[in-house]
Amino acid sequence: LTANPDGSSTLKATFTCSSPSDGSTLSGSLSVTFTLGSPTLLFDYRDLKIVKGTQSWTVNGSKRIVWNVAASQAAVTTPTPLTVSFLDTADATQTKTLSYGCSLVADWGTAGRYKLWGTFSFQSGNETPLNGTCLPSSPMTWMAGCCYPISGLLTLSQGPAQADLTFGPGCGGLLVGGPGQGNVA
Repeated sequence: LTANPDGSSTLKATFTCSSPSDGSTLSGSLSVTFTLGSPTLLFDYRDLKIVKGTQSWTVNGSKRIVWNVAASQAAVTTPTPLTVSFLDTADATQTKTLSYGCSLVADWGTAGRYKLWGTFSFQSGNETPLNGTCLPSSPMTWMAGCCYPISGLLTLSQGPAQADLTFGPGCGGLLVGGPGQGNVA
């Protein structure tokens, strides 16, 4: 545990462990920065690595979570995008790098309803990023007993292509459409 000049504290865990059942290993470091009485946590992943046989996954980046207990909400952002690298030494053609960034809000203020809105970006290697936007006025909403959103509008874009995903009505309902296009169930 380290005391920082700004009054926050950082708890850092550096570890290596293995599974005797499948021979996989997990290593790396995870730091959590916090200030007592503050609703903010910063998770920082450094060389978090899982190795199993010839395959390995490495995660780097950070994620900030700010809780607003009074509003029953949490904001999740990635000050530095999370990057996941995959390597298979037996087949180098399978090597991939994925990057993810977000600015999302989760809301659990209505009993039995869970809402999510904000933006995210996902990129695989050098491909054009896939971006998503869900506005607070039409959040993706889940309810107890259904693992799919029951309502909400998610707009996806990749380069010039765009699609709107309209969730609902009810559990599992989904319409897919684009600007100026009809919806497809």
